[in-house]
Amino acid sequence: MSFAASGGQTSNRSNARSRSATSSTRNARPATTRSFRLLGPARDIIDQTPKLGECLFPYNSESVTAAFERVRDRIAETSMPGIKDLRFHDLRHTGITMLFWRGLRIEEVAIVSGHTNWAQLKRYTHIKPEELHRHFPTPQELKQVEKDVVR
Repeated sequence: MSFAASGGQTSNRSNARSRSATSSTRNARPATTRSFRLLGPARDIIDQTPKLGECLFPYNSESVTAAFERVRDRIAETSMPGIKDLRFHDLRHTGITMLFWRGLRIEEVAIVSGHTNWAQLKRYTHIKPEELHRHFPTPQELKQVEKDVVR
């Protein structure tokens, strides 16, 4: 995986500074290059990070995966056996689900995740029906609202 930040422009929307960046990945498929926007603090962090070359993260994805698996296996041996099945890519699923939990809309999550359509994005979304209840008031909360309105 490599990541290169380039270009520069300022967005007029809410005075958020944004610049283009590209990400290249190599899997079983041919390399994929995507362009996306970095906003605010993310851009500042990248600007302050020393660069060793064209890419900010000039790492081979297989090396990253191998390092993750070594750490995961060590944790599994010492304290959390259930973590043994965790894959690095599972973190992407978790992160995307957490964005929905925070209330972001499909379009907003797609911008962050880089997905181009809902069919791709929904494979990464693991929201249970019972989790939707947190968006609605409980019966006790409704009673309180009724009392407040009647006053």
